[in-house]
This record gives sequence, structure tokens and C-alpha cells, in this order.
Amino acid sequence: MAFLMDIRELKKLIQEVKMQEALQRGIEQVQNPFKAVFIFGPAGAGKTYVKDLLGLPDNFIGINTDELVEEVFPKYGLSLNFTEGPQAVKQELRKLLQQASANKMRRYVNKCQPLLIDTPGDKVAKIRDIVRALVEIGYDVALFQINVPPDYSVQSDEERWVQRGERTVGAKLTRQIANNYQKKVVRDGAYLQLGQERGVTLLSDKVYPNIFDVNSGEIRDDFDMAMIQDDKLELKDPKGGKRSQYMRNPFQGANWEEASEILKAAQTNLSQWLAPEVPLNPTGRVIYDALMYIQDQGIGTLGDEITDIAEYGAEHIQDPKRYPMPPEVDEALYMTMGKSLKAKIKRSAPAEKRPEMDPRYSDINVKYTGPTYTKPGAPTAKDIVKEEQPLSLGDLKDFIAEFNKKNIT
Repeated sequence: MAFLMDIRELKKLIQEVKMQEALQRGIEQVQNPFKAVFIFGPAGAGKTYVKDLLGLPDNFIGINTDELVEEVFPKYGLSLNFTEGPQAVKQELRKLLQQASANKMRRYVNKCQPLLIDTPGDKVAKIRDIVRALVEIGYDVALFQINVPPDYSVQSDEERWVQRGERTVGAKLTRQIANNYQKKVVRDGAYLQLGQERGVTLLSDKVYPNIFDVNSGEIRDDFDMAMIQDDKLELKDPKGGKRSQYMRNPFQGANWEEASEILKAAQTNLSQWLAPEVPLNPTGRVIYDALMYIQDQGIGTLGDEITDIAEYGAEHIQDPKRYPMPPEVDEALYMTMGKSLKAKIKRSAPAEKRPEMDPRYSDINVKYTGPTYTKPGAPTAKDIVKEEQPLSLGDLKDFIAEFNKKNIT
């Protein structure tokens, strides 16, 4: 009998330890969950510096393939000058590092961590896909754009290599990226259009010209005053064989008063965007509430990853009395399923009971009334009544495997 009592006490102790682990690791410990900030700008734009000016908290995790390049290339005896050495080897290694960076990002997304994506932003279609994928999974996304002239980008890339021995992609690629940025992002306003979508916040609808000393308000010494006087901006041919192209000079008439207003507005908008403790995105809010519930149950270390929702669903199927299925977990389980699994799940969703849901994030089509998401195109209320078919263990295992393989970038 004493032996049986010891076993019971041991089981109780184990459960208490699991509870402590869950409470120490779960979603409740994540600051700024479901938040992602994109800062766009060509080489030398000062993205890292401006990030500090905006007041972005240090807990935002940076996602940048180039940082891995600086760490890994020297270990293999490869120059950080991308124009030197075995190009085929460098390209293949860089692809592997990009995949590693994507895997890293996916793991952070699964843990609902706040992200900082520092990128040139010239590959607009790819960036749009990443932003929309983050929004779909529950993230609130904020965007900020910086600009410097193409000549300055080329100069900065060269100085980074010559003076500091840091990575360089060479003048040709640097100018190509800078030219594309000027045409697609600055001239065509590619991300102004993206800012019209639900889930995306523009910290400013203007591009910040990072050519001024923020302390004095004077144009920085490394910029020519003629740059803000010319009416055209020259886009030189990266290969040097064709005539230059020209576009309206976005720096013409630039002054610190207007630039500082852009910066101040972005600081205010970022502060307001960060203020809510829970996600504004309806999907993120549902998943957040589900993980809060799961963490409070103290089931091992469950409660700190999106895939834990499926894990909890598996526990519920095996022992529904011990692991009840509350509405918030049931809803989150449905919302995180892939399309193939969603097709297998039928449920009732009266509009008056779930007014916070949005069909942009879910197959449930009901009226949307979420904060800061009331943009044009909000759906009208509809009731969709379907027969309920519960998930199987196999379904949940398939979902976890699918999520872990999915590459958000």
C-alpha cells in the first residue's frame, strides 16, 4: 500500500513539474506575440539605425539571411565579397543559408514570436506572399520604408567591404537592387497598395529619406546638396553598357521638417500598434486565446506553439473527460487546419455568436467587426450551417507534419 501511495505522490509531483514548465514557457511569456515589422530599404539605407529611431523593442527577432552568410562563409574559407571566388559554390551555399533562415523563421512563427524582417524590399511579389502568409496565420504586420539614392547604395556597399571587411554583393547587383527599389517601391508605391489589405499597417504612407542628421536637421555630409535640387533621379545601367534611365527625383525639395514628421508619425503609429497585449488579427486572437487555455492546463510544455493546438486535440480524442474541448480551442483547431482538413470538418457558425471572425482568415463567412480591420470590402453577415465531423488522430498528425514542412518564405 505504501508503494502505491509513493507512485501516486510521484505522479502528482510529475504533474506539478509539468504545470510549472508550461507556465514558464507558454504564450503568456511572449511579449508582443503575433507581431511582425518589415523595414524596407536599399543598401546603405540605415535600416538598423532607423529601427532604433522608431523605438522597436529589442525582443523583436531579426530575420536576415545575410547575417548567416557573414557567419558561415568565413568558416569555409569563402570571401564575403560575392564577386570573388567560386560562384557556383557560393550560390549553392547561399541557397542553403536562405533555407536555414526560412526554417528559423518558421520555428519563430510557430512560437508566435515578434519578428523584424530587414530586407531591400525590391522583390515585391515575394514580400507580398510572405506578408499575406503571416497575416493568414494570425500576425499583425507593420511596414516602414526608407530611401537613399542608388549612387549612395553602391558607395555604401563598397565601403562595407573595403573599410570594414563585411559582406558585399558588388556594385552591379547593388545598383540593380537600388534601381528596382526606386522604380517599384518609391515610384510605383508597391507597399502602399499592400497597406490597403486587412492585417497590414503602414507606419507611414510616405518613404522616409534617410539623408538628414537627426540631431542637427542638416543634410548629412555624405550627401550632395545637388541631390535635393535636381528634378530627375538618374538610374545608371548596372552593367554600364546602356544609357541611364530617369525618374522623378523623390529627394527633390526634401527637408528635415517633412522628414522628421514622417519619423514622428511612424513612431506614434508603431507605439499604438504595439500597445494591445493581444493580437488585433482575429485569427491571431483566437489562436492566442486557445494557447492561453492550453498553457493554463499545465499539460507538459504545451501552450507555446501553434502546433500544440493539434497536440491538445489529439489528447482530447484519446481522453475527452481529462482534456475537454472548450470553444476557443475548438475554433483555433479549425482555423489552423489546412484546406484539405478543413474540407473534412463541418460545423455550425451563426453570425451573431461569432461576430469577430473574418473570412479572409477562415472558411467561416460571418460579419467582421474587428478593431483597425474595418477596411473596405468587409463581408456581410451570413449563417453557414454544416454537419459536424470530428477530426481523427491521423488528421492531427498530418496537420503537424504539414505545418512543420511549410515554408513561409
